Amino acid sequence: MAERPVFTPLNKYPWYEITEISFHWAAGFALVQKQKNITALHEGWEKLHPDQPVLEASSKAATELGKSLSPFYLELDGIPVENQVQAAKVFQNGGPYLQALDMPAIKAKTWGKLKESGALLYYRWQDTDYPVWPRGWFATWMYLQALRQHPAAAEAVKDYAAFTDIAFNPKTGHACQARSLAIYCGLEKKGKLQEAMESWESFRKTVFREPS
Repeated sequence: MAERPVFTPLNKYPWYEITEISFHWAAGFALVQKQKNITALHEGWEKLHPDQPVLEASSKAATELGKSLSPFYLELDGIPVENQVQAAKVFQNGGPYLQALDMPAIKAKTWGKLKESGALLYYRWQDTDYPVWPRGWFATWMYLQALRQHPAAAEAVKDYAAFTDIAFNPKTGHACQARSLAIYCGLEKKGKLQEAMESWESFRKTVFREPS
């Protein structure tokens, strides 16, 4: 058995909640195995919430919408989010490595140079530095900016009540597009999306902690 999170929007801070679903894990790296796991995860969710449709948002998704929402494919200013996040990393011994902007997204994510440059210190994007902590939130900021550049996809996600990313394991990972989508929908429902995305500081104040 395995457990994976399902993310649902909240119309108040922290803008999302998590439900852990247990299901039988189909081992293997083939796409068919990944999609078996997605199906099992979604079936587990639907047993609990039959009236709340769920969307897998990853390169392994069976739907075109779900695939398009993978950071490997969702573009910010014409470049996939994955490439931009990896290219923005500044390490103890190097970076940012802008070469990551020009390679396939999967290669950018697994590029050896990013693993061999010491501790991650911060991100640098468009001549501005962004903190590493809280882990994963710079990627969330980038992802939501990208989603807003694709209004058809942003509108389509509103038809779903829950989101998953089969590759995300909260024990080992930080950034997750399923969580980002839940946050997006939560902010949208509350009418806070525009305010949250006005600037990085506004985003941090709205999304990281409850405003005073």
